[in-house]
Amino acid sequence: RVAGPVRGAAVSLLAGGGIVEAGGQLQAAALRLATPGDALLGSGHAVAALEGALVGGALVLGIDGPLLLAGPAEAGRATLSAEGIQLLAPLASPGSVVLRAGAGSVVQGEAGAGLRAGLLGIEGAEAQLLGRFNQVGALSGVRVDRDLSLATMGALRVAGEVSAGRLLLRADGAVTLDGARLVLGDAGLVAAPGGVQAGAPSTLVPRGTAGAPALALETRGQGALAALPSFLHADVAGVVPTTLADFGAAAPVASGPVQLRLEAGASPIFLLLGGGQAEGEVAAGRLGVLGAGGGAALTGMLGGEGGLAAARHAQVPAGAVPAYAFNFCAIGVPRCGATVAATPPPVPPPPVPSPVPLPEPAELPPVPPPNGLAPPATRPEALPQPAARVRLPALLLGATAPPVLPAGWPPEEESLSPAVPEEALEQAAQQAGALGQPVRP
Repeated sequence: RVAGPVRGAAVSLLAGGGIVEAGGQLQAAALRLATPGDALLGSGHAVAALEGALVGGALVLGIDGPLLLAGPAEAGRATLSAEGIQLLAPLASPGSVVLRAGAGSVVQGEAGAGLRAGLLGIEGAEAQLLGRFNQVGALSGVRVDRDLSLATMGALRVAGEVSAGRLLLRADGAVTLDGARLVLGDAGLVAAPGGVQAGAPSTLVPRGTAGAPALALETRGQGALAALPSFLHADVAGVVPTTLADFGAAAPVASGPVQLRLEAGASPIFLLLGGGQAEGEVAAGRLGVLGAGGGAALTGMLGGEGGLAAARHAQVPAGAVPAYAFNFCAIGVPRCGATVAATPPPVPPPPVPSPVPLPEPAELPPVPPPNGLAPPATRPEALPQPAARVRLPALLLGATAPPVLPAGWPPEEESLSPAVPEEALEQAAQQAGALGQPVRP
């Protein structure tokens, strides 16, 4: 029992039955603890560094000021509270580890300082736990003001509330969202080459009213994102949104599967599948699937719409085969079932050349008649109708015998009309003589 003040440069507490605070205070530059039972040193102690702890039961240590873990610590379960916690040595518990940093941060040295916990909970302004030897079975009860980054070997289960401004969860195995409540201020990335699995339904909700936080699920084995990209951010009015093209080109690399039971409100969700498969239920503002050679069979609501219309709020890379579907509708095609070929633009008819104007026919000069004869008289357009038919004498027509006139011809009362001039008769006789025709009186 610690019933009074205990002061020293280095304080070691060893007990066979347990260590319990009973109104005392520890003041030391370095502290060591060892007991097969519990070590319950609640709050108000002034210890600069915990240089080692071997506790069979629960370890509870509260420090006024920052705490440095300078030596390995192991307990059945551990709760460390301080104004900032720095892990430079391994911390292990088969049960739960809770790190409360107050207004400070939780920081881990990446080289050598492993954190092993069956269940991890974190509170503080920021948490950076990227040690290469971390092994965290489950994450729950996390409330971080700014960024939370956690890397772990093996599989990771996310259950309960995980609240952060920006979130990075990176696991070598699979990550299971099992009743998780992700409260994000801006964006989150879950990277797991072993795949993303679904337990109980999970939710993604915004922290505050700044916008709809974005979430990317990364399962590619090669070319995977190792850090939270700066271009991934919440959908905010007036800000250019994150698009699928920001993640680069899709490649058919080996990838873990994705199974979803996620309610994300108006948030954008991005599945970085590579050659992997995705299935399950999701409700989100929009969906981007970066895949090649894999497939997706998802159902739910997108953009507030269900049924076949929801697929228009999803996006796949250009040229992706219609193996990626939402509500049984192929993503990225104009209509469900098959890609609709683009209608070719109409081909205009060939231009019709303008008609070449034909030249006006040249007026031929008159051809003079042979033997100096006068040109024939031009036939008028229309001749006046004679009052009576007139038969010219036979000698004008070159006949060899005079014509036989019918009886009663010419009539006594009427003369020929119009009368043939004498000059015309003489001219006709001359022409007949010129042609070698005999002229008969």
